[in-house]
Amino acid sequence: KVKIFGGPGIIKDDSKRAWDQRICYPVRVANYNAAAAKVNGKQAAPPPYNLVKNPPGNCVHWMTDVATAAGIILPNKINALGIATPGAFGRALKLIGNGNGFQGGTMEVNPDSNIAPNGQSVAVVVPNDWDAEAVAVLSIEDPTQLAVLMDLSLASVDLGALSTTPTTAFAVQVGNTSSDTALITVDWGDGSDLSGQLVDFAHTYASGLYNVSLAVVDCGAVNVYQWTVDVAVGLTENLVAVSVPTPICSDVDNDALDFPTGAEIQEEVPFCGDDVREGDEECDGADDAKCPGSCLSDCTCTPGTKIPAVSEWGLGVLLLLVLTAGTVVLGRRRYTAA
Repeated sequence: KVKIFGGPGIIKDDSKRAWDQRICYPVRVANYNAAAAKVNGKQAAPPPYNLVKNPPGNCVHWMTDVATAAGIILPNKINALGIATPGAFGRALKLIGNGNGFQGGTMEVNPDSNIAPNGQSVAVVVPNDWDAEAVAVLSIEDPTQLAVLMDLSLASVDLGALSTTPTTAFAVQVGNTSSDTALITVDWGDGSDLSGQLVDFAHTYASGLYNVSLAVVDCGAVNVYQWTVDVAVGLTENLVAVSVPTPICSDVDNDALDFPTGAEIQEEVPFCGDDVREGDEECDGADDAKCPGSCLSDCTCTPGTKIPAVSEWGLGVLLLLVLTAGTVVLGRRRYTAA
C-alpha cells in the first residue's frame, strides 16, 4: 500500500542500492555537522510524505533540506508543473555531464550499474517508480494498472459528447480537490503536452473531434473522467465541470515506497574482528579512526581515547554529500503548465 499525499514518511539507508548518477560536494566540518544534524533530526522524527506539496514534501525536498543545511546549491529539481521530482533532478544532472562541475560539486555517472554508493557490488533491484511525472502519465495511459499498484479504487466516469469552437477555449473545472492533495492531469486528446496541477484549465483546439481524459489521483482513488469534444464553427458549449468524490484515506505504512514486495535489501550483520567498523562498533581492528591504536578486541575504544565525532549516520554519504538520482522512464509524454 502507499499513501503519497500525507502518509507516514520512511527514511531508509540507500548505501547498499545501486545508483545511476550522482553529484558530489566537498564540505567544511561546520557544514557537515549542520547536514548531519538535519539528517539525525529527520531520522528521529520522519516527516510525513507528500508527493506534490512541500512541506512536508517528498524525497527530493528531503534531499534539498539536507543540502541546504550543508550550504550546497543543487541543480534544478522542479518539473514544468512546479513539482520537485527525481526525474527533473536526473535530467539536470545529465545536462551537466559526467565529470563536469556545478556550484562546487562534480557530477559522476556510475561506470558499473552493480556498484552501490558504499563501493560494494550489489544486485540491481528496480524500486517502484513514484515520481510525480510517471504517476501522472500512468494515470492517463493505464489508470487500471496505477490503481492496482497503489492499492486504490478506480472510479471512471464517461461525460459523453461536448463541443466548442476553434476560437473559444474549452474550459475544465475540477471541484472538491486541490493540487496540494491530489495529482491532477489532463490529456487534451490532440497530441499536445499533458497539463496538470490546476483546478481550472483552458485549452484551444483546431476543428476536429477529440477524446479527452482527466485523471485525479488522491489518497482514496484514481478518478478518471473521459469525454469527446466536437470542435467546429457555430458550436457553443465550451465548459465541463466535475466534482471529485471526497476521498476516504486509509492508514498505511508506505512500505511500497521503497522496494517492490519481496525485494527488500537486508542490512548486513556487523562482525567484530574483520577490520571493518560497522553497525554499533566503535572500531574494528585496523579500522580505528575514532581511537587510533586503541581498539579493543570487543570492537570498543579504550576508555578515554575516543575522538569526539559528528553523528555516525550518513558517514560516507554526507562526507561528500553524495546525492543520488534514479533513472526515471517517462515514456513519450511531456508536461507543460496549463
